[in-house]
Amino acid sequence: MTRFFFQLFPHGEFSRLLEKERLGIVCSPEEWIAEALDMPKLRLVPLTPSIAYRSTSLPQPFNGDPADQIIAATAREENATVLIKDRTMREYRHIRTLW
Repeated sequence: MTRFFFQLFPHGEFSRLLEKERLGIVCSPEEWIAEALDMPKLRLVPLTPSIAYRSTSLPQPFNGDPADQIIAATAREENATVLIKDRTMREYRHIRTLW
């Protein structure tokens, strides 16, 4: 069964994408997050000390964006596929991505 995770830290990234109109939703961000977290196959993954540490020691080369580092470290810790448009992240060979 496919499961998805949602992490608290990249919510700032989510907000920036909305602000720059690179992402569009039909409700408020608060409503969207609440509805997403009500989905049965979606699980909130907290930013743990382990993920925080692993975000600073990713296999190189990797970009210097802290949000991307947290996302990649979480994907590695959770053995998850990242749904992401960003080409740099999609080309990083140490995580699985889908777009």
